[in-house]
Amino acid sequence: MSDLRLLYALVWADRSHLLPAVAKPSPTASSARRCSGKAESGSSNVGKTPGHVAAMSGAARPLLADRVLVGLDEAQLRARPASCLNSIAWLLWHLARSEDVLINVLLTGGPQILDIGGWPTRLNLTERDMGSGMTSAQVDIISAHVALPALHDYLVAVGRRTRAVLTGLRADDWRGTVEPDRLLAAGAFANPEDGVRRVATFWRGRTRDELLISALAPHNCQHLGEAPCTLRN
Repeated sequence: MSDLRLLYALVWADRSHLLPAVAKPSPTASSARRCSGKAESGSSNVGKTPGHVAAMSGAARPLLADRVLVGLDEAQLRARPASCLNSIAWLLWHLARSEDVLINVLLTGGPQILDIGGWPTRLNLTERDMGSGMTSAQVDIISAHVALPALHDYLVAVGRRTRAVLTGLRADDWRGTVEPDRLLAAGAFANPEDGVRRVATFWRGRTRDELLISALAPHNCQHLGEAPCTLRN
């Protein structure tokens, strides 16, 4: 268990020395992303506060995820420079929803943070899925309508819950496979038919430790790396 906690900590650790490389994708990489053809399947606190990762973890200074967002205004957070690029607002919503569902539904079988404290109303959204498999039009809706101050607070709440869950697990708790049908029951996918396929081809047979090592942590890093691509296009 200690190794898994360390992995999770490293994912959210300060990687400021890597930021210049992340923030300057090559023209070839930018062109390839623009041509991929499909998105993944009030004033804002985001970008102006010390940062949701620092707020969640209690860090004294902004961490990498916060540094990517610092100084961004609402228009930058909601912008989609190309139909195949996700807005930063959508990326943050998707990361929060995925972590909320994967930790609280798939891993523990408990309630989502979304269902505690009136978050759908606060976020100004009716969507309950994770965003996986959304169409470009659906990404537009989230990007335009999500309440950004509430999104910051939701990110913090989800992160704190994840830390509480992981620090409370024993080594034996990571044994065995997850129950991916929980994802379908929770309406975790934007397209239910696509969700059935994803459960069958990706989630079925996954062990609990794989949930963190091969899904949750790398997923956050992957999408964090998308933000500079959106800003530079």
